[in-house]
Amino acid sequence: MASSTAPDVHTRVHTRVRDRWFLTAVGLLSIAITFAGFARTYFLKGLFGTPQLPLLLHLHGAAFTAWLVLFVVQVALVAARRTDIHRRLGVAGGALAAVMTGLVCAVSIEVTKPGYRAGPPPELSFLPLPLFNILAFAICVGAGLLYRRQSEYHKRFMLAATISILTAAISRLPFAFIDQYQEFAFFGIADAMLLACILYDVLTRRRVHPAYATAMGVLVGTQWIGMRVATASWWLAVAHAIAR
Repeated sequence: MASSTAPDVHTRVHTRVRDRWFLTAVGLLSIAITFAGFARTYFLKGLFGTPQLPLLLHLHGAAFTAWLVLFVVQVALVAARRTDIHRRLGVAGGALAAVMTGLVCAVSIEVTKPGYRAGPPPELSFLPLPLFNILAFAICVGAGLLYRRQSEYHKRFMLAATISILTAAISRLPFAFIDQYQEFAFFGIADAMLLACILYDVLTRRRVHPAYATAMGVLVGTQWIGMRVATASWWLAVAHAIAR
């Protein structure tokens, strides 16, 4: 009995260690994408001489950066077996997610107003994209908190939530195909990142975890709805009432 149990324990430990390295890698990649996308306008704006940002945009940038750092820290805490701190920070993370959701709604409306920031404001048809995108984030975070005592679900929903908020940074990466294909490009890259996480599960566990399947449905579903709403004729009247 002991000899048959020992390999199983070793396999579980190896799987947990491998998963933590994978989660850390995705977290660091998310930070790198965000830094690259917003380097000129936020992180290194002093070097590029870009226009000053309103306070609301500074708060938005700080909150989203904090989430990415928190994700990596949370993975490290679990690896260090400091789940007590992990749980306490999780409460703060839930509060931060709520603040981020509110900030996206406020920022998305404000940037459509002429003169709010340097340069021309985005078209009102743009407005549904960040609103439905942050809805996907909120749903994934909510599911992660709901399953906080089931780590296999919890970590996957939180990873999906983190990937979902990368679309704004991806849209600002200096690649011609992103400028050409717009939302199809930046949504597609984010979806491909989540698909890579699903592929990792398939390769290591020979199955797709239900949390990933649900999260992918949420991301693709909200993206599709957002793009459909953006092109709907009735939306412009609603957008004018909201944003102007």
